[in-house]
Amino acid sequence: MPRLKTELIEKIRALRKDGFSFNEISLKLGLSKSTIHYHSFDVPLTSAKLQRLENLVAESQRKFVSKFSHVQQIKDSFLTATKVRMLGHLFFDGSVLKYGSIRKFCYTNASKASVENFINLVNEVYGLESRKIYSRKGVNVMIYQVEFGSKAAYENLALISSSFSTSEGVGVPKEIKNSCNNEIQAEFLKAFWSDEGSISARGNLTGSSKSRQMIIDLMEMHKSMGIDCTSYVDKITGVSVLRVRKQSLKDFSKKLGFGFGIVSKGHYVGKTKQEVLEEILNKCRREDLNLRQTAYETVTLPG
Repeated sequence: MPRLKTELIEKIRALRKDGFSFNEISLKLGLSKSTIHYHSFDVPLTSAKLQRLENLVAESQRKFVSKFSHVQQIKDSFLTATKVRMLGHLFFDGSVLKYGSIRKFCYTNASKASVENFINLVNEVYGLESRKIYSRKGVNVMIYQVEFGSKAAYENLALISSSFSTSEGVGVPKEIKNSCNNEIQAEFLKAFWSDEGSISARGNLTGSSKSRQMIIDLMEMHKSMGIDCTSYVDKITGVSVLRVRKQSLKDFSKKLGFGFGIVSKGHYVGKTKQEVLEEILNKCRREDLNLRQTAYETVTLPG
């Protein structure tokens, strides 16, 4: 930190004593905020000066909300397939948050393509545009996140579900679960498998949730689509698990699939889940073909 002349330090402290913020002093004197803070953080302030600073903070928060929270009329309040896919992602790898005057919703995933797709969904449903995709290094793969600030969108989401946290035991919204439109149900299920699904080298296809009710609802929706599933509660973690029976893997791949989801751990780390599923299905086809060919050759061998 540069050494300042005594006169300049006294000026910094005098401005602070008059109730100026570190940022204001920094702009006025052309010095960094860290330098201003270092030389004036201990300056005592009267109640009136403290109130001035509190008002500045409140005004800054108001401007932040005004700039980044898009207060606008919602383009479409009906449940379209696009909106249902977006909602599914918010239930599984997303969050809908409210604190102070801030209203926002976020989506986090190991697949950048999945996050980019979520951005497109939000834009189509609410007309909101993302400013940035944040990234951080995870255990085995990169983690990506996007967030949107919008009071209007938040209020619209609250009409659909009082909570989007599966740790609070929420289930599938009735409008989606009881929809007569198979595409609506399929889009919600696709979001679940993209975010929460996993597949092993042996073809064990499972998806989990902290909400038992969510798994029960999802199981009923799979059944209505002709995909055979079972469910159980993991004795170690306590989470509820949905498992697709192996005889339904082909139907699962055809009707739902994994979307943009990627494998974040294990033998297939980094691959898309759909790639792994197709690899396993192709292996099963080859084995079945070999068995049938062997059986045919056995039957047709000359006696």
